[in-house]
Amino acid sequence: MAVLDAIVKKKLVDGPLTVNANYTTEELDVSGVESTFSMQMDFSNGDGSVDIKAYLEVSVNGQVFVPITDTEFSDTDDSGTMLWEVTGRGVNYLRIAIEVTTGQFDIDEISFSGNRRH
Repeated sequence: MAVLDAIVKKKLVDGPLTVNANYTTEELDVSGVESTFSMQMDFSNGDGSVDIKAYLEVSVNGQVFVPITDTEFSDTDDSGTMLWEVTGRGVNYLRIAIEVTTGQFDIDEISFSGNRRH
């Protein structure tokens, strides 16, 4: 029987990272992580005309990524936090995609948290 090992935490962005065009984080291998996990993006310093859309993308092979429906956040605030909690996954890789329609902002941090069994 597998034993709950630890909480896996990883920062995909440990900013600030200024974003003014479409951006995608590096992929994260979640193959050994339990089926429930969360992602959080903290952002700030918008230029007053921010219009962004952020969503999770997943992949089985780490090569072809597709968006998870129902994970899309649209935002026009100059700062804030987006939080995703995902349950029941069957994929191996995860990343966040950001589409910037107008403006720019700083990603202060993007972090992942989940449980792993061994």
